[in-house]
Amino acid sequence: MIDLDRLETRLRADLAAALGVSPDAVYLGEQPQRVQRSGLEVWIEPTGSERPEVDTVLLRYELRLRLKTRPGVRRTGVEPALTLRQQAEALRERYDGTRAFANEVPQVVACALEVLDASAEDTGYEQSVELRVLVQ
Repeated sequence: MIDLDRLETRLRADLAAALGVSPDAVYLGEQPQRVQRSGLEVWIEPTGSERPEVDTVLLRYELRLRLKTRPGVRRTGVEPALTLRQQAEALRERYDGTRAFANEVPQVVACALEVLDASAEDTGYEQSVELRVLVQ
């Protein structure tokens, strides 16, 4: 049986390392946190599970990469939406078709990641990806 807490803790740590953000910028929950930080944060939203076979479970998460900006601060340089898209593509390369966390969570059989459409918000930018984790 999968230890869901262990898997989600490992996912949070791996995402923080992959994106170069502090661990407290990656959080899991049903709702986004109301934080007063600027920069990149990752909201991991569990979106369900299913049993494709008797001994396996497919877990679904929506990873929302959110670039938070301070009101009144004008950003220059690279377009934030492009930066988020590049981060999402890097995550796709890291997780899609792999057995992420297999050393720490051996029940992981495979991962798949799909980059979803981007959207703009008043407080920043957001890029979503769907992560599917097949476990035994």
